[in-house]
Amino acid sequence: MRDIKMNPTGFTKEYEIRWCDVDPNMHMRHTVIGDITDHIRGVYFEQHDISFQKLREMMVGPVLLQYSVRFLREVMMYEKVLVEFQIKSLSRDLRKFRFYHRIYKMDGQIAAEVEVFGAWMDLVKRKITVPPDLVRGVLDHAPMADNFEW
Repeated sequence: MRDIKMNPTGFTKEYEIRWCDVDPNMHMRHTVIGDITDHIRGVYFEQHDISFQKLREMMVGPVLLQYSVRFLREVMMYEKVLVEFQIKSLSRDLRKFRFYHRIYKMDGQIAAEVEVFGAWMDLVKRKITVPPDLVRGVLDHAPMADNFEW
């Protein structure tokens, strides 16, 4: 197993593992990783003036098409982690995206890596669509992964 240390270059947020986040093995449940990476994406967009309410008003929303996790280290109850968000790839028209997350333990080791592939969906037509200009502007200025691709 590789021993990479903390070096976040994306948007980050700290998270503390709660009692309800652990499984019978006393470490963080696998489903919590999805919850906290979903949360950090929401926080990022919210901090850039794209709230869920604004998405509803624009009649567009993100939809996930594929989700993968690579588990590298255990995270225990009440342990704090740093969750990082970056954009790994975008289609040229910005309809589709691949977001990348790292979850770091506070000692600097990477506990998990997450990739989500998704698209923007028109909430009326229920079809994948080009995002509105406001979303496009936020995507244009979001933290990009070192290996970003169009």
